[in-house]
Formats: sequence, structure tokens, C-alpha cells
Amino acid sequence: MFKGGKMAKKLVIIGGGDAGTYTVEALFKKGAEVLKQFEITLVKKEKGGSASICAVPLALQGVFNMKEVAEIDPPETFVSHGIDYRTETEATGINLEESSVRLGSLGSPGSLGSPGSLGSPGSLGSGEEIKYDFLVIATGRRPRVPDVLKIPGAEGEGRGLAGVYTMSTVEDGEKIEAAMNSPEAKNAVVLGGGTIGLQVALAFLKKGLKTRVVVGHPTPLSSILDPDMGSLVRARLEKEGVEFIFGKQVKEIKGDGAKVKSKVKSVVVGGSEAREGGGEREGGGEREGGGEREEIPADIVVISRGMIPNTELAEKAGLQIGETGGIVTNQYLQVKRRQGQAEGGKYIKNVYALGDCVEVVDAITLRPRLSQLASSALVQAKVVANNLTGVGYSLEPALSPAVATISDFQVGTVGITTETAARFGMKVVSGKKEKPTRARFYQGRKTMAVKLLFDSYSERLVGAQLVSEEMVADRIDGLCNAIRKGVTAKELSRMEKSFDPCVSLHRDVMVDAAESAVEQFGKD
Repeated sequence: MFKGGKMAKKLVIIGGGDAGTYTVEALFKKGAEVLKQFEITLVKKEKGGSASICAVPLALQGVFNMKEVAEIDPPETFVSHGIDYRTETEATGINLEESSVRLGSLGSPGSLGSPGSLGSPGSLGSGEEIKYDFLVIATGRRPRVPDVLKIPGAEGEGRGLAGVYTMSTVEDGEKIEAAMNSPEAKNAVVLGGGTIGLQVALAFLKKGLKTRVVVGHPTPLSSILDPDMGSLVRARLEKEGVEFIFGKQVKEIKGDGAKVKSKVKSVVVGGSEAREGGGEREGGGEREGGGEREEIPADIVVISRGMIPNTELAEKAGLQIGETGGIVTNQYLQVKRRQGQAEGGKYIKNVYALGDCVEVVDAITLRPRLSQLASSALVQAKVVANNLTGVGYSLEPALSPAVATISDFQVGTVGITTETAARFGMKVVSGKKEKPTRARFYQGRKTMAVKLLFDSYSERLVGAQLVSEEMVADRIDGLCNAIRKGVTAKELSRMEKSFDPCVSLHRDVMVDAAESAVEQFGKD
């Protein structure tokens, strides 16, 4: 197709989540002249426009309206910029040799939508192919469901019983919302103690449900917080009424035995997992092997055991999948052909991947990792958009700063944890401090806990964890930059800070935490 008198390049984007949407928006920001260079088709499985998935668990709590987070930008927003925006359409295959994508319909068959139009569900029909000059793979992630929870006859993994859900999409959120509003809902069980699991648990608690959270580790949020910091979150949630079951494996999800559609009745846990200090959770119950067996009543179960990259399409196309399970890319986010194939091991200049489906390089360990954050997708989208337009951008190794709202707490983290350091053979020195963030005579002041990790050899900052009711996001972003710049414990302890009794202290909690580490290094 000609645009502006020139043959436009065909750009196909697979995926309409954060990564795919941000790529389109990054091209929008380059202006109409740049957009004229491309004939853009975006295909997505879901219905509707772009959504805020991060806000869905908070919408369950009533913080937001579910309808508002379900569609931030309607399809018409993209169509108005000339995008061929196709919903309820699945990419079923990629032919790298012919530069084409095979599409299948998830909705009713429809006619081929023209560029700048809103394609009807399944508008390319099953088995049709679309050519590309450039391809962007942004297929996202899916819930990790352990084999023991993959119930035969399920609508999806782990959902063979009515009342069992995962939390990954707006549709998941809508189903959970309907279930917890049912008058029959009395007992809720969340499997997993990560951010999403805890946010969903709080939603159940606010609804008046008896809420239990099964966590395999000794403390919640173990992937982002050290145990001493995670225990602060645990104490707050237990005070609010959440019951934790730590160090147990889920053995079974039981149904009520109905012949037509069995509904969840209980969750069985037992056989203690590894935990600090050994031992097992106290309480009665039938003994099983290395630990007690306990049956927990449940009307609603949410499986929240983490996310894994959606890479099936990339694997079928012959692309390299890394040790983390994500698609392998170079610094330009170009994909790599799998070894053992024609041109195996080579990167493909006109095919990119980004977002939750790719692995990146960790800035601290220099090892592959996943960075499944909307903020990471935004940075990666800028890299892809600039490379598509010939600017030539490289992706820096990831630090993955993150912040989450859990109850009244804001939890922030960047860099590595103590457990990660040990796993990669790194020795770290930590500095920790907990104190108010404002003057003692300021009414309503809050307390902040700060833990900083420094490399024992270089003394540089390599990780930070913050828990407070305020001011966390900006501090984590600042600490992210400090890690990037190689700031040491000594330098951070002598950092100049602004002061006003309404917003800060003379002696800041972050500076005190750094000083604590300096003392351990034996310096003044």
C-alpha cells in the first residue's frame, strides 16, 4: 500500500497488552510523517482496547471501577491513527521464511478489515495469512499452574472446577468479582503470596470472606523482599484478618462431587516445603509423610503462583527460548533463530520481541532474567520503535524497579535480594533502618523501613527494599538511578538531602540505612 506517495512497510504486531500497545504509542509520538512509513496491523486475542491489568486486583478491592480499568483506550483510538486493529483474533503461526503470520478467528467470521479500520472478530478468518516487512512479538505471559492443580476437563489450566480462578486478565477479574459478590461465597483461598495474590486476598477480606493464603515460603513477597522486610507485610495483613499458611504444598483441590458441574469445596495442603529454621506449621490434622495434611474449606480459589512467558508461537516458529523460559533477544530486541535450524544462532533483523514474553539481562548479576513489568515494557517499546524507524537504540540491562500497594503499605524494590545474591555467589552487606519520614511534631507522620544491599567487594549499591505508607515510588526510582551510577555506601551516607518538617527529616531514613552498612564495612 502507498502512503504519502511511497510504499509503506507492513508492520504486524502480535499482542495488544502493554508491550504491543506501548510500541504503537511510541510510533504515534514520532508524528504523522513517521506513521506514513508503516501499514500497521495489531492482532490480539482479547476483545476491546487496551486495559490496565495491574489495576484489576485493586478494582476487586473497590479502589477503582472494573469498567474503567478494563478499557483505558478503546479500539477507535488506534483506528483513528490508521491502525488496522484486530480483536478476538489469534496468531496461530509465524513463517519466518515467507515473512508471514497465520491468523485464526476466536469470534464469528468476518470480512477483511481495511487499514485504518476496526476488524471484526476473526476478521481474517481461520487459516488466512498476512505478510509483514517487520514483525513485533508481544505475546505476554500466562499464569503458572502447578501440575497438581491442572484439573482434568478444565476450561483452562486449573479451572476444571467452578470457583477456581487465575488472575491474569480483565476477564479473570470480572469472573472473580462476580464470584466474591455471590451470597454463597464464605471462604476464599489464595494459592501464592506474591503481589497479585495478596491484593486479591485483601479484596476477599474487604468483602467479608474468611480469607486464607497458602505460601510455600516462610514470608510473603519472597521474590522481591528479604524475610525481615516481608514479615512487616505479613504482620500488617494478619492484623487485618488474613490467615497465612506457610511452608505447605498444595496437594489437591477438591470438588463437591456434583455430576454436571462440580464446584470447589476445599483445598488440601500438606508435606512442608523448605523453610527457615526447619519445623512445620502447628495445628491438628492428619499426618502425611513429612508434614501434616490439612483440608481448608473453600468457595473460591485463586491460583496465583507467578507468571510464565507465552512463547508457544515463538517456539513453533523456530526462535530461541532462553533458560528463563523467555524469548532470547539481543540489545536491539531482535529475536534469534534456534540452534540446529537453517541460520541457527543468528538474529533476525526485521523481527522483534518485547514485554513479558522475553528474557533480558539483569544489571547486577549479568544473567538472563524476566522483567514482567509494565514499566519494563514501556522502556522496551521505545527501543523497538526507534529501531523500526532506523534510529538505532539499545536496551540497557534491567534493574526492574517496582512498587505495589498492599493494604495501606507501599512496597518498593529494585535490584537484587539477599537470596538472589546467594544464588549467584555474591556476598553482600546490608544496612537497615526503620524510622518516621517527617518531623516528630508533624501530625499523621508515617514510618518507613529501608533495607539497602551493597556488594561486599566494590561497596556499590546493588539492591533496595522499602516498606511504608507513603513516599516509596520516588525513592525507589532514585535508588534505581543510584545503582545504575554505581553509588557506594559511603557516597549514599553522605548524600545531601532537602529538609522541611512537613515532608522530611534532617537525618533521612535512607541515609541512616547507608550509614549502617558503612559501619559494617569498617569506615567512618
